[in-house]
Amino acid sequence: MHNLLRTMETYLQTAWGDQWNDVTMDIVRIAIEGIKKMDDEHGVFWVGLMKEEENVLEVHKDLELFGVFEEEPGIQYKGQGKDWNEIEILFQTFLSNKMEVVKSRLKREGS
Repeated sequence: MHNLLRTMETYLQTAWGDQWNDVTMDIVRIAIEGIKKMDDEHGVFWVGLMKEEENVLEVHKDLELFGVFEEEPGIQYKGQGKDWNEIEILFQTFLSNKMEVVKSRLKREGS
């Protein structure tokens, strides 16, 4: 039987070309500071969290959010953040593997 507490792999990728593995909140804060300086085209970053499958949370400079979760790989969730503090808290929740809380903050596209 596989160990149920196996380590989750994480990464952060930016549209401006930076990438990190083993993401911490310090890395997320660096990306938030970076996105504020980018033009709209490059003002995007996303964090991936691998459990059994990949979970992804993406934010745009205008605070638009997108999420895809392993339980529903073909469904995209969408939302709008009110400020960068809220975005930071949402990424902290995501990195804590509290996917149901993150989903509750977003809306399933098409619903």
